[in-house]
Amino acid sequence: MHNEAGTWRCSKDIFRIAGSLFVLLTVLFFACGTVEATNWIVSYDGDDGRAESLRSVVKAAADDDHITFHPSVTKVSLTDYLFVDKALTIEGPVTIRQTKPGVKVLYVTGDCTLKNLTITGGSLETGNTTSGAGVYCYANLTMMNCTVTGNTDGGGIHNCKNLVLQGCTISNNTATRGLAAGGISNSDLGYSSVSLTMTDCVVENNTSSWGRAGGIYNGPMGTLTMARTTIRNNGQSPIYGGGMYLNTNSTTKMTDHCAVYGNSPDNIYCEIYYEYSATYSADSTCVIGTGPNKSATAFSGYSGPEEPAPRSIAGDVDAAEVKAALANPESA
Repeated sequence: MHNEAGTWRCSKDIFRIAGSLFVLLTVLFFACGTVEATNWIVSYDGDDGRAESLRSVVKAAADDDHITFHPSVTKVSLTDYLFVDKALTIEGPVTIRQTKPGVKVLYVTGDCTLKNLTITGGSLETGNTTSGAGVYCYANLTMMNCTVTGNTDGGGIHNCKNLVLQGCTISNNTATRGLAAGGISNSDLGYSSVSLTMTDCVVENNTSSWGRAGGIYNGPMGTLTMARTTIRNNGQSPIYGGGMYLNTNSTTKMTDHCAVYGNSPDNIYCEIYYEYSATYSADSTCVIGTGPNKSATAFSGYSGPEEPAPRSIAGDVDAAEVKAALANPESA
């Protein structure tokens, strides 16, 4: 009896200890899984390898970390492109300027959030057919209250995955080669679907002398969604797509007081190739051009001797006849 009782007491002790160890291991597991993100502060505006520089901080940071700037740092001068391959939040206000010719500013492959940044000074080398001299995005990237300006040869932004712009300004960028747009290219060259979502943004004074658009290029398999966004005073020479170039097999939707005007040679160019075409819509709050019922959209595939100039159709007899026929279910 004594031995049996002793054996029973020992067994209870073992279970009690095992239970305590299980609770301890569980606490340690969850504690390790909930490590707080680190807040980093950039306190040096150069790019020579110092630990306090933006490049060094990005290299040292881990996914989900937050990078801000000391008040004394209002600009960062890069000497090469900055490769961001982690899921970071980088928050200004600060200007990030590229000082090396023929080099982009940011190459982003991590799912990042950029806030209150001005990105400028990027360019592409002669003969380089890629785009995105300011920001080259191959990630799920969100940019909030950012300005991309003064980037040359490759345009402001090239998006190859999923880009969200909120309250951003894309201005005074240029493209001179390849499929680059002056402002934003939304394209993975048809290899995969890409998306660009813009809210409360302005795309203005961007130019392209050889690419696909002055303002925005929405490429094949691209989805472009805009709300309260203005595309104005962009230029494309010598072909189409001053404001926007919408490729075949792309989808573009504008809502909530978008405006596209003052672009040259046209505001929106929708590409049609045999049975394929761009899908485009704008709700009644949006303004395209400057006149009521005025088409400022050029469509490819027109086979006449010359392309007709956009004009108002209000009050046209033939337009009224067509409207009446469409309303009659017995009409052919």
